[in-house]
Amino acid sequence: MAAERAADGGNRAAITVCVILATIMQALDTTIANIALPYIQGSVSASQDQINWVLTSYIVAAAIMTPPTGFLAGRFGRKRLFLVMAHNAASPVSYFCLPDDCTVTIGERVGL
Repeated sequence: MAAERAADGGNRAAITVCVILATIMQALDTTIANIALPYIQGSVSASQDQINWVLTSYIVAAAIMTPPTGFLAGRFGRKRLFLVMAHNAASPVSYFCLPDDCTVTIGERVGL
């Protein structure tokens, strides 16, 4: 019984750390998007209205994906969902590091 509690406590700590790191990554990503917008605007010669679409699309995509997350976690399990989503978020990072125009940057925020 004591071994089960020790193992459960270790898992609980690891899960807590993973959730905290995921939350920090989300907040950091939002902050980076806000800070980088003026630099993106200058590098792709976009107007203020065009560059606002980058942040708007990011907010809309996050709002759309929030409700299905609970369903998907119940259907496939939280661990599997977290791993798949972390992989899908990290895979295209190298592709979106150097956007050529505003459309690519908006597509990145939406997750296309």
